[in-house]
Amino acid sequence: MDRANYSKAYQLLRKEVLREHFSTIMTGIVLAIVALLLVRRYLKSKARKKVVPV
Repeated sequence: MDRANYSKAYQLLRKEVLREHFSTIMTGIVLAIVALLLVRRYLKSKARKKVVPV
């Protein structure tokens, strides 16, 4: 097996796949970050409203 050419071919294939799906990958990452921020904000606001009556 020709390791040098196999490695180069795999690298080119990986680059091609990433280029084809870059927008989908980045959209997923951005949506995940936004979702985490919204959940965090929701949990903080819910914790503030939870006041024990005296």
